[in-house]
Amino acid sequence: MLYTHFYLPCYIGSRYNQVLFIRLIITMKWTDSQRIAEELFDKYPEIDPTTIRFTDLMAWVMALDGFNDAPEHCGEKILEAIQLAWINEAQ
Repeated sequence: MLYTHFYLPCYIGSRYNQVLFIRLIITMKWTDSQRIAEELFDKYPEIDPTTIRFTDLMAWVMALDGFNDAPEHCGEKILEAIQLAWINEAQ
C-alpha cells in the first residue's frame, strides 16, 4: 500500500536529541488510477469492484484522504481505469 500521509523525521540540533516529525501529504489526481485503486481496496475491502456504479466510484474517490483534483477532470475512461485497477488489486 502506498500511504498518502507519512511522517519524515527531521533532526534539530547537533546532538540529534530532538526529533521533529513533519507530516507530508502526497496528493492524488484522477490519473493516479493504480494508487487510487489501492486506497479504495484498503478502505472498502468488503466491496466487489465489479458491482459498483460510476457515480458511487467517483464520490468515493473524491472522499479519499489525499485526493485533490477537480470533478470535471474525470470521465468514463478514467473511472473504467480505476475500476479495472481495483478489480486487479482485489484478485
